[in-house]
Amino acid sequence: MVMLLLDRPFSEQQLANSDELDLRNIGIKVWPTLVSKCQARDLRLYHITLLSLAGIEALRSVRRLALEWVTKIVDLRPVFRLVDLASLSIYDFPKLRELNGIEGLSDLTELNLSGSRGAISPPLRLASIEPVSRISGLTKFSLANAKLDDDDITCLARCSRLRHLQLSNQFEREQVAFLAKRLNAQLAEPLTAYFDTRLACEQCSGKKSMFVGRRMPILCSTCDTSRFERHTH
Repeated sequence: MVMLLLDRPFSEQQLANSDELDLRNIGIKVWPTLVSKCQARDLRLYHITLLSLAGIEALRSVRRLALEWVTKIVDLRPVFRLVDLASLSIYDFPKLRELNGIEGLSDLTELNLSGSRGAISPPLRLASIEPVSRISGLTKFSLANAKLDDDDITCLARCSRLRHLQLSNQFEREQVAFLAKRLNAQLAEPLTAYFDTRLACEQCSGKKSMFVGRRMPILCSTCDTSRFERHTH
């Protein structure tokens, strides 16, 4: 993948001829050139200082799009006009609140949502992920470092084609169990009650397990048998 820093001189020929691009430091001066010249199919836009993504719909060749570190954008509707997108990743959008209209991406099969992935990690704060459940062809979805106003992920049970689901460990256990009951038959890797860690038990030195769900414990299956079985159930 070719990386170009757009806050300094760069090759417009590379911008036009590269199939995979990682473009960084994108401001208003270079935006018209980017949307008129770029022909990449796999595109990452990192550190966008624009107030609006208007014009991005001109990138008709892009099939995989990642947007990261975008501190001023509040509206993704221009992105939702890229109707040929197959994959969309949205990371570190501190002012984004709504995903309404994302269901217009009828060819979208993969969606990744997350807050900051750096050392300082403000979450992605969304009103709801309900619009995600209206993406008809979605097969892969990940949600990490996010806070939802409605605190509800159960709407994902309506994603009838979902095969891969990754959720950070910050949602209510009952909601994860609800999704497991309705989706595990179709998921390539079913949701489980816990996952193994590298932490050693202080009593038996066996590996501890972290239970899925908000404020859930880390337990040893041997030394914490009754609690372990109760939480698993």
